[in-house]
Amino acid sequence: MYNMGTFQLLEVVGEIQGGYAIKSGEDDPILLPTGECIGDIEMNDNVMVFVYKDTKDRLVATMKTPLATVGDIAYLKVVDMVEFGGFAHIGLQRDIFIPLQEMETPLKINNSYLFRVYLDKTSRLCATTKIYNILSTDHSYKTNDRVKATVVKINPEVGVFVAVDDKFQGMIPKNEYFENFELGQVVELRVIRVREDKKLDLATRRLVADQLVVDSEKIYSKLLAEGGKLYFHDKSSPDAIKAEFEMSKKAFKRAVGRLLKDNKIEIYEEFIQVKGDF
Repeated sequence: MYNMGTFQLLEVVGEIQGGYAIKSGEDDPILLPTGECIGDIEMNDNVMVFVYKDTKDRLVATMKTPLATVGDIAYLKVVDMVEFGGFAHIGLQRDIFIPLQEMETPLKINNSYLFRVYLDKTSRLCATTKIYNILSTDHSYKTNDRVKATVVKINPEVGVFVAVDDKFQGMIPKNEYFENFELGQVVELRVIRVREDKKLDLATRRLVADQLVVDSEKIYSKLLAEGGKLYFHDKSSPDAIKAEFEMSKKAFKRAVGRLLKDNKIEIYEEFIQVKGDF
């Protein structure tokens, strides 16, 4: 019996139209197309192949390496969307199917997402974005480590769930970010807490001293781009500041204070302004 969606060693038992007949034991031979071969093939050779179903649901093999095998988590590009699901490129002649019920949110063509590859009841290769609960917590990260992560789930009431290094469970609590995220987005984050269950709490923002430099530069750049004046001040609403600068009101006030200390701006009741000519 063939192991679908994985690599296995099969014997070449004949040359047929379009390629080679290969098999395992007493199983019926399957096709290894000529275009899927690597190197020279001889009768009775044992070849390492990946077995899957083609577009006509026939068993076929390839010596080429797909982007993922069954059980893998991989970053794959969506190439088509249909009424009942979508398809992602996996490096095979047949794209992998994504059932509609296996999408955390609607997917977009040409965007890439983290998927887990699995076999459906008909042994067809399929993919799901519902991967957070199977991610590992067996890591060695510590507080203030910088990490790269992929967004795998978004719950506006809780936060943004991510796969750290595409392997480990992490979350950005809703009070730790001010940007809008999309499924599949890759972000750089800071570990703010390693919980007792070893899940990671993360933040988009750096340590206060480092982030202060970034925030100050952002506000000053916006000032220059807007003619030297911005109508933001101590009484501006947190929501308005978040929408304009992607930071909290507290961070905004710290950054404005830094610019004032550096003698770069002047502060008025209704606005802030670049100091001097620019």
